Amino acid sequence: FLDVIGVPVPIERREEVAFYAAQRLRNDYPERNEAWVRRVWQDGEIARIIEIIRDEIRQTLSHRPVAIPLFRFGTGTKAAQSNGFTPWVLFRNRATVPRTSGIYLIAQFDSSIPEIVDPLAFEVIDIGMAGSQKIDQRLHGFEQVALTGWGGKSSGWTYHTEFVKDYDQLVNFTGLYASWIELPDWDVREIASHENWFLVEFMGKWDRRPRINKQPLKAVAADFRPRI
Repeated sequence: FLDVIGVPVPIERREEVAFYAAQRLRNDYPERNEAWVRRVWQDGEIARIIEIIRDEIRQTLSHRPVAIPLFRFGTGTKAAQSNGFTPWVLFRNRATVPRTSGIYLIAQFDSSIPEIVDPLAFEVIDIGMAGSQKIDQRLHGFEQVALTGWGGKSSGWTYHTEFVKDYDQLVNFTGLYASWIELPDWDVREIASHENWFLVEFMGKWDRRPRINKQPLKAVAADFRPRI
């Protein structure tokens, strides 16, 4: 599309331009807007969309390009804490993530990082389970969808489209941390029940869901007894 509208954009800046253009279009044309649904465009609408994209191209290219990390400085995974969760690790610097089942947390910290991982902390933005897809695969999948904006209505999609404010935060995962608890011998249904329990508890504490988690909640069974 950038080629079609005839505005030259260096290949190394195209992802950055696309991020800001898409962000602007989502603000001006929400997903539920009738124009997007019916896919019938008036000339004025088309001209407006093209002008928005051209404007975002001009604004983006007027700034210095974002420095994109080329590799990670993995430091290894520290031993689990008394509650079973590993200490918070910087998301883009995570090293060896286990290929096993469990529950993982993603949090956004803009200042100090607490020593003890609290799954119900205000800064937690996602709580997820790893069953047939293991912890390392789930976090890798989140990373890929978060960076590209492709892959459906997942937490990574919400992170890309609603949570991050600028391209630098996106590609560097600025302030984003992860933690997990390994549950290799647990039945997938039990892991799912604990994931749901954490989400319900989080909702009860903060009167909202983790910010990028939109998974439907289920009522916790009266006889449910958490093992974590």
